[in-house]
Amino acid sequence: MRIRTLVSNQLYFGLDPLHLRRGAARTVSRIFGLSPERALVNAQSLAEDFRLDEASGDALVHALAAEGLLQEEAGSPGNYHLTLRFHEFAQARVTAPLDRTQARQLIDRACQLTVRINADRTWNPMMIDMMAVSGSYMSRSDDISNLKLWPVVKARAEVRPRRFGPPMTKAEGSSEIRAALRALSPFILVHLVTDTAAVERPFSVPFRAYDDMIASSVASARLLAWSSSLRRQLTGR
Repeated sequence: MRIRTLVSNQLYFGLDPLHLRRGAARTVSRIFGLSPERALVNAQSLAEDFRLDEASGDALVHALAAEGLLQEEAGSPGNYHLTLRFHEFAQARVTAPLDRTQARQLIDRACQLTVRINADRTWNPMMIDMMAVSGSYMSRSDDISNLKLWPVVKARAEVRPRRFGPPMTKAEGSSEIRAALRALSPFILVHLVTDTAAVERPFSVPFRAYDDMIASSVASARLLAWSSSLRRQLTGR
């Protein structure tokens, strides 16, 4: 089970993270050890566990069910099983938001990783053409609750086979890129797209893949070396 991180200055399902985690933990304790057919919760029991009134309890049930934390029992409307995602919130860690310096450092790490992905993972049929950042990072606040990264991917011009296993599909390549960026920090949210039109506005662009510029620079360097060699030959005559 993944360890979910909740940020202290955010609301989740209308609740602050500590309130949410404590209520979820009470619900998990309520059904602990019960058989699957008896391990059910409803609006009333959730309202008790989360210390809410009846109306707020009903609203919470609908929100949790809509987000996949509760699954309604077949043939028993109003009764729910807890999903794995509910258990994640019951055991989540609560942390302070990033400050702007920490956020910039994390973006730098994401850009460095992007360079390595493009240069080293040549078996991946996808590469990152551009990286955008949106969300709270684009606000004036010094408290950054999350970093929304938008890698804009494109097909790699030349793909080398892996040492082991079949060639990677584009879907597998995209998943590998997404997982690598997410692994940097629980604050990172990755939205992989293929077109800048899909990127949330406003955004900034900390990384671009300058393939054409690099190719042009190499060509210019070769031309300069050839010109120097030619001058030396002419001078030596």
